Amino acid sequence: MDARITKSRLANLLSYDWLKIVIAVAVSIVGLALVFSLVSTRPTNAQYFTVYVREDLSVGKDFSSMADTLKEKDVFSYDTLDVRVESFSGNEYAGTAFSARRAAGEGTVMLLSDNRIYETDDEGNFVTDEETGEPIVQTESELYAYAFGSAVTDPEAVAGGAIDTEAYLVWCEQYLAGFYEGGDWENGAIDEAVVRQSFLARNGSDKRYKTAAKREQGVADERARIEKLREDYLFVCRQFLPVEEGGTGLLKHTVYEETAEDGSVRRVACGVALGGLERIKDFVYYTDADGTATAESVNLVLLYNNYTNHGNDLRFEAISLMRYLVETYGEAQ
Repeated sequence: MDARITKSRLANLLSYDWLKIVIAVAVSIVGLALVFSLVSTRPTNAQYFTVYVREDLSVGKDFSSMADTLKEKDVFSYDTLDVRVESFSGNEYAGTAFSARRAAGEGTVMLLSDNRIYETDDEGNFVTDEETGEPIVQTESELYAYAFGSAVTDPEAVAGGAIDTEAYLVWCEQYLAGFYEGGDWENGAIDEAVVRQSFLARNGSDKRYKTAAKREQGVADERARIEKLREDYLFVCRQFLPVEEGGTGLLKHTVYEETAEDGSVRRVACGVALGGLERIKDFVYYTDADGTATAESVNLVLLYNNYTNHGNDLRFEAISLMRYLVETYGEAQ
């Protein structure tokens, strides 16, 4: 049998069987893509760390590289698999886009401003309330509008838009206490059994840890995650303390209070004020009435996500972001 490949036979093959070849190649490509998708790890929403910059802020020179920088510097733990930074500035559909992201359970933190607009008279003076003597607010700040009504203080809340930032620090301390013997997260020894249990509960079926050796590495990484969170938390707490108490005062809670008709007071720490970080303008800023770029009222809002399947373990990655922002844009001590 003559099975030689000649020009004429090749031409006939391409003339009559080219469609079959194209289909075969397409099927192969789809098959390979399917195989890779089945064997690779797909991050959950909790394993993305996403920073949103709302439309009331502009982005500085560091914005475009921020996601890559956070990855390269290993700001987050091993279980944060991807980092995203997105600005809604200049997007006429910003509100709709942001709502869609949040409806899909996306977003970890958000940067926005705390600039209230007050009523003024014809001469430009503030109009004050006759009873309280306080200036009358014409338009609430972006921070208040988003966080005051939606902030939660219960870590098991079913729904909420933001996290009360003072409550968040308490949650983190309580979380850390669960990993140290006797609950002494400051000076106690880490409980290896609890660390292992935490890892297996969250990542026991993860495709990254198929072998016993990889699972042991995962447990070691989990231990490192807890120890890093502890160090980052201690660092961040010092930034909230005033100088006279041994801190730096670089970070502050932006607190709003509102008195109801029955006399009860609702107090909400809506965000973390970043105005003490002088160089934060390299990341985000806004323009004041004089046309000057400033970040005086920029706040970090912690978005509330009631993740299932132990995703809430990763809600404290924002602590590590705060440390990075202080060390990069402030005068960290």
